[in-house]
Amino acid sequence: NYGEALANFEISSSSVPRAYYFIGELKRKGLGCRQDTRAAFESFLEAAEHGIAYAKTALGRAFYFGEGVKADYVEAVKWLELGVEEEDSEAMYLLGMCHIAGDGVPENRKVGLKLLHQSAGMGNGNAKKELEEMGFEVPQDANCDGNVEHVGDQLLHMARAAYQRLAPSKNEHEGNRRGVSVLKFPASSTDRLESV
Repeated sequence: NYGEALANFEISSSSVPRAYYFIGELKRKGLGCRQDTRAAFESFLEAAEHGIAYAKTALGRAFYFGEGVKADYVEAVKWLELGVEEEDSEAMYLLGMCHIAGDGVPENRKVGLKLLHQSAGMGNGNAKKELEEMGFEVPQDANCDGNVEHVGDQLLHMARAAYQRLAPSKNEHEGNRRGVSVLKFPASSTDRLESV
């Protein structure tokens, strides 16, 4: 339920700055709300101001594609470089494309290809596809960069915190007697969500 997730992230955002990043992603894609790339950009900016790594790449992507702001490759490159410093494969892919095309930086195919290879080596599908279209062999068994599992763990942590704030604390056992399910959140994204 994306609408419920968005509401919980908005509740959590004042105490958990990572929530701004997830709010931005939901608004950018129109999940649980109407699509609003400008509001998404503002959420990413808030997250980046709190040092959230993925938000830096999201801002770079927004400037690169003109999502919520006017397209500006020079500004995109600034943010994408910050994302590359955080070892984000999406930032590597987009910055590589900037170097290859000369968008926002002097054209430098060698640097661009190096970034694309790094991104593909971390499992980025867009980088793999781009390299294949250029005629390069790309290993099919590239390791995942771990971002998906890391984001999943962040989501579980934030959902658990929001649920604890919303769930009644005194009548928890009473609710179970009335047939109401209480959720037990897993310790990590590799475990399962259970209803008790």
